[in-house]
Parts: sequence; C-alpha cells; structure tokens
Amino acid sequence: MTMQRCTLEPADMAARLRAFSEILSGGAGATEIRPGGWRMTLDLGHEAHERLSALAAAEAECCPWMELTVSRDADGKTVLEGAGPAPAIVPG
Repeated sequence: MTMQRCTLEPADMAARLRAFSEILSGGAGATEIRPGGWRMTLDLGHEAHERLSALAAAEAECCPWMELTVSRDADGKTVLEGAGPAPAIVPG
C-alpha cells in the first residue's frame, strides 16, 4: 500500500499547520470521530470562517487524497469535516 503524502515543502507545510492551528484554537468546539473521518464544530466569526474555507481549498491542491469541507450549521457554527485515509484524517 502506498502512503499518500502532502506535496508542500517543509516550510510551507509548517506555515499551513500554523495557519490551521491559529484559526482552530480561536473557535473551541466539539470534535466528533465518524466512520471514515471526523467533524469539528467551531464558533468562528465571518473572517475566520472565510480563512478556514480558503485553507481547506488550498489543502485540496497539495493533499487531493484528503477531503476537507467547511460549512455553517443551522445555529451559525462553522463545521469543518475531514475524510481520507485513516492515518491522515484524525485531527491532533
């Protein structure tokens, strides 16, 4: 079995991880592990929600084997969902 890898250079990957961390730490919420993925519910303002959406779209470029989606639920909370190969999809 071939392991899927991110195509970002190490410095770019570190910057991307910092960007995700900054956004996710500001919107503490619940994480739910689901079959094949996970779902995080976050309390983010409009700007942070838009930044998270842009980061998720950027991930599709370097990690096409992983699917990240960003949406709003009925209560206006940001929902980040991830799916992909098991070792790569559990948020740390």
